[in-house]
Amino acid sequence: MGNGGARPLVWVRRNEPFTLRFGRYTIKTIQIPALSLQTPCTELPGDIAATLSQLPPLPPDCEAVVLPAHPVEGDLTRMQGFFGPIITYVSKAEPRYLIHLRGTFQDYASGFSGRRRNVFTRAVRRFTESCGGSLDFRVFTRPEQMPEFLKIAEVLSGRSYKRELGATFEDLAITLEELAEAAARDGIRGYVLYRGGEGVAYYFCREQGGNLLYVHSAYDPRHAKLSPGTVLLWLILQSLYAEQRFEYFDFLWGYYPYKEAFSRTAIRVACVYSFRGTLRNRALVLTHWALLTLTKWMRAATSRLGVADWVRALGEKLIRRT
Repeated sequence: MGNGGARPLVWVRRNEPFTLRFGRYTIKTIQIPALSLQTPCTELPGDIAATLSQLPPLPPDCEAVVLPAHPVEGDLTRMQGFFGPIITYVSKAEPRYLIHLRGTFQDYASGFSGRRRNVFTRAVRRFTESCGGSLDFRVFTRPEQMPEFLKIAEVLSGRSYKRELGATFEDLAITLEELAEAAARDGIRGYVLYRGGEGVAYYFCREQGGNLLYVHSAYDPRHAKLSPGTVLLWLILQSLYAEQRFEYFDFLWGYYPYKEAFSRTAIRVACVYSFRGTLRNRALVLTHWALLTLTKWMRAATSRLGVADWVRALGEKLIRRT
């Protein structure tokens, strides 16, 4: 998948999110002014040490050089150089699920077992029947379509469980101007599934280096029994295989069973920040590390005591109250 580094690395100045979480719950997302590697992970070699050894100088107006998703082989040291001029910190490392979009949708679908394929096609059929026999599936790509898409995304994500986790579309802090500008470059795909004239599920995706990145999605829980998210993803993939515009569909971070079910490829990637060694950045790194460590201890302890589900339910209740 990688090309051994033959393709020049693409560095872009942009704000990179540095998210503080406790378990599933987002406490705060800090936007870090950064020099960010925008070469897709599918184009990078697995030797992250070689990339780290040739990082560009940190610009004066940036706080970090960031590798948002670099393939890795073997274990990584979480933190290096904490008291030095540059702090190298691995914020996360996990499998990344991908779908290769060359070929036909029929070829892709034939890769599923008959049972799994029937689950997807039956979900589409049930949803279609609930809509009176026709599907209303729309693709938003143009700047003038972004206000409508933004409104749908904010409403649906606000109704979903993501509101309780602090992970709605509004929490991404993406402005209408940013959406319109990206759409003008053909860099946006917004997908919405409707029922009875009302949006019930959406996917928001961005282009990067010839790949399409899944950024956010949500569905209306009032229609959950009809599996609108599954239906929409099935329709999106049909559309993408027909379009032949992108090389890969990248599910980005976070494990969910549906990502593994739909994907055809998985690579392990890491997100690495090389922070300027300031007091503020040390505090951010230490806080992130402490929350990760506390989450790990809590999960291990509650699992041993057999109270993991009870603690999770209590946490969700407290989040709703606050």
